Order: sequence, then C-alpha cells, then structure tokens
Amino acid sequence: MHVSRNLPRLPRHSLAAILAIIALTNTRCANLAPTSNAPVITVQPITQIALIGTNPYFGVSATGGTSLNYEWKKNGAAIAGATSPELDFKNAAASASGNYTVTVSSDTGSVTSNVARLYMVAPATDHPP
Repeated sequence: MHVSRNLPRLPRHSLAAILAIIALTNTRCANLAPTSNAPVITVQPITQIALIGTNPYFGVSATGGTSLNYEWKKNGAAIAGATSPELDFKNAAASASGNYTVTVSSDTGSVTSNVARLYMVAPATDHPP
C-alpha cells in the first residue's frame, strides 16, 4: 500500500474532533435502522385492457404490520368503499379507464403501489359483407 508523504498533518485536537463526529454520525445512523414491520407490496396491480361491459379487476398483495388497510385511487382521487386488496368492476363502462394506485397502510407505515392503467375498449362488431 502506498501512502502519500505530502498529506498535511492534522493537529491532535482536529483529529479528535473528526473522530468524535464520525462516532456521533455512526450512532445516529444506527438509530435509523428499521424497527418496525412496515407494509411491503409483494404483488403489484398490473395494467390491463378490458372490453366495455366486462368485469375487470385489480389486485395487490402485501405483507407487514399487524393489520393491513387498503385505499384505492383513480387518477389520484380516493374511490369510495374501495378498501380491500381487490378492486372489482362490474359491467365496466368506458369511464372506468384511468390510472389506478392502492396505498397499503398499517400501524407501522404505508406504501403506495405502482400505477396500473385500465384501458376500456369497445367490443368489435360484426359487419356483414
């Protein structure tokens, strides 16, 4: 190992101050270690395409905390009554298209899913020749 001889020497009180700062920083960083079992999303909802009039759904799977709570949002706005791991659509209309997320929370924290997009499309119609 090569050590440069051109490094300036620090006075003893400067070295002690630096070592004290390092010790304090290490103590504070150790205190930042996770102490809870915060929710973690293990299966994200996925983007999908569905026909108008069908029953698409989103699902999420999460772990952590003692009791998990779910809140689904469409385009950033909470969906009334959508508080389970699944978000079901019955006879979905074109207006169901949008960006969906779910926030999973517990007494130990919360996490929000990736955005899942729902594309609603009209079914093809048969046209006689």
